[in-house]
Amino acid sequence: SCFAFSIIMKSKYKETDKYEFIKILVLTQMMERRRMCMKSLKTIAKYIILTYLLYTVSAILVNSIFSNLGETAVLGKYVGARVVTNIIVLCTVIVIKNKKNINFSEKGLGSTRKKIFCIGTTLILAVGFCMFNRLIYVIPAFESSLTTIPNGFTAEMVNWLNHSIVWFALTCIFIPICEELLFRGIILNDLAKQYNATKGIALSAAIFALFHLSTAVFVFPAFVIIGYLYYKKKNILYPIFYHISHNSFSFLLGNFMANSQKAEMAKIGIIGIIFIIFGIFLLYKGKHTKSEKNC
Repeated sequence: SCFAFSIIMKSKYKETDKYEFIKILVLTQMMERRRMCMKSLKTIAKYIILTYLLYTVSAILVNSIFSNLGETAVLGKYVGARVVTNIIVLCTVIVIKNKKNINFSEKGLGSTRKKIFCIGTTLILAVGFCMFNRLIYVIPAFESSLTTIPNGFTAEMVNWLNHSIVWFALTCIFIPICEELLFRGIILNDLAKQYNATKGIALSAAIFALFHLSTAVFVFPAFVIIGYLYYKKKNILYPIFYHISHNSFSFLLGNFMANSQKAEMAKIGIIGIIFIIFGIFLLYKGKHTKSEKNC
């Protein structure tokens, strides 16, 4: 545009004609920016609607199907709904991946030194954010959003969930894999290609946080950092490892601290902040290592 402006001003056209050209050029630029802005909003809205349909609508549909089993099968409905919903998510991810030809892992895991460094950093961040999330039990503004016992559940059902290998495998392995393939593998990749890495990472983390409203304040920064790690390493295994580690540690920590006081939760949250700062430092150090960029 600057080059076109200089050509117009050096040309032999009349002054009125020059300013008409400039006016047309400016209007064209404004229309192009507006078109790009609308395209951006449509893309973001598309993924929000897609995620809403996949999780919310499919969960409602599955719950209505399982409702025919009666009140005695409330636990089966609760677990079954999540299994079927995430199977639908996984199938959708496979379809979109093949249609858009998306490569989830453009690079390998690297050398043994890189793998150890990145896995260790990811684990520190996962533990740190898991401990940091304990603050949700301390801050009064978030207490009302916590649903410790689902509707219709008995104490025995809650105890089964807290100690079940099936529930552990579902919430700590299967669901994290499905969510990472969707939010980092599909959404982050597509948004980063359309705009830039920063916007892609931030928007994918924001959409993910939108569907975790009760913990959105804690979820967003965690998955901005993990989105950054994924974009730099170009391997989906790192965010999957983070998500599995985070959920697994949350599962164990929830059982050990079920009857903890707010003061203990606050201490765990502060320790988590220290872990997070150390993990971010390791990411920074790995990025700026001269001999070998570890992470």
